[in-house]
Amino acid sequence: MKGADFKVIVIADDLTGANDTGVQIAKRGLETVTVVDPGLVGDTVADGIVLDTESRTLPTDAAREAVREAARTLAPGEAELKSKKNAPARTAGAQACATGTA
Repeated sequence: MKGADFKVIVIADDLTGANDTGVQIAKRGLETVTVVDPGLVGDTVADGIVLDTESRTLPTDAAREAVREAARTLAPGEAELKSKKNAPARTAGAQACATGTA
């Protein structure tokens, strides 16, 4: 699948979490890639995609905007949003994802 046709879309706030999540998706039989450059999303062919925003250490407003931009890039239309927390939402990026305020 390519572009907006991904079966699974994940927005992560750091590379470690992005890769960990990607591995879990791949274990379920879906070809999954982790991308660190939003510009590469359109050329990505896979069932699932994980976009690392590196927003964990950003100030709240910058983290929120990074997550918003990732969402616009990955799912320009309507999409069902789910949140995975593996630690308390103590970072701005995690809070934006978890609360849907992105």
